[in-house]
Amino acid sequence: MIRFVLLLVLFLISKLPLKAQETEKVNIVVKITNFKNDEGKAMVALYNTEEAFLKVPFRGMTGKIDKDTSTVTFKNVEAGVYAIGVFHDEDDDNKLDMFMGMIPKEPVACSNNAPAKFGPPKWKDAKFVVATKDIYQQISF
Repeated sequence: MIRFVLLLVLFLISKLPLKAQETEKVNIVVKITNFKNDEGKAMVALYNTEEAFLKVPFRGMTGKIDKDTSTVTFKNVEAGVYAIGVFHDEDDDNKLDMFMGMIPKEPVACSNNAPAKFGPPKWKDAKFVVATKDIYQQISF
């Protein structure tokens, strides 16, 4: 009998690390407001590293603009540090139009409404933490 109880306890203990390694996934709901018009679409990018910020998105989505607002949801996101970049693709050509290759011709914004001072917004201003519950980001142009 003692042997059975000991085996049962060892079995249950062996299952604990597997449960601890499972990561809870959450949603990031992004509401973008103050579009100049409802033409085109919202191009929304989720970044998961400072090095990739505003260069190589971790995930991307497009959002329909209705009454100067668009909402997209990144589903099943693991815990970590993220930032969001968005631009209003006014001419619906799936790219950010630039003036002289450096200055955006279409409206751009980032999570936390990170300011763009003398260049693009900084990761430290745009980043936010995802943990165990859904995150809501409101971004305004």
